[in-house]
Amino acid sequence: MMFNQKESDERNYLKEVQKKLKTALEQMQAKIDNYAREILETKRYIYENHLDLAEKAANRIAVHDSVAFGEKAIKEREKLQKLIQSPYFGRIDFAETKAKKEEALYIGVHGFADPVTAHTIIFDWRAPVSSMFYDFERGPAFYGSPWQNRGNADPKAAIQNQTKANGIYD
Repeated sequence: MMFNQKESDERNYLKEVQKKLKTALEQMQAKIDNYAREILETKRYIYENHLDLAEKAANRIAVHDSVAFGEKAIKEREKLQKLIQSPYFGRIDFAETKAKKEEALYIGVHGFADPVTAHTIIFDWRAPVSSMFYDFERGPAFYGSPWQNRGNADPKAAIQNQTKANGIYD
């Protein structure tokens, strides 16, 4: 049972985020499968053909690179699997001092950007902007970035909400 429109909007947003995460997971699995296939084909080619030393070395490098890319893809897949289970745990609503429009930022155990637009959908809990979630209550807030002195950061108005995938808490 929905209690208000905001809760309904949040649940719809959560479903949309999970859909994007599942699509990204499927694409990552396809990449992993492709790397595995490339590795097997290259190893088979090395085994079945009489190659000179330079060609053997080049093929070994290709296998090594595919293994490295595959391992990285597996780590990304694991992050996506975690995010699907619990995409985010917090939300910050803020408007920059000179901005008129408020923006919602979602914070999770890992970051995630929309593969199509490259817009950040979930901020990693360690990202500079996420510090507002931990450091401030409702009201004026700010965050610093690695290239910016924290004391000189532009003030932000932040509203903090504790959020969980299976329920929404204020």
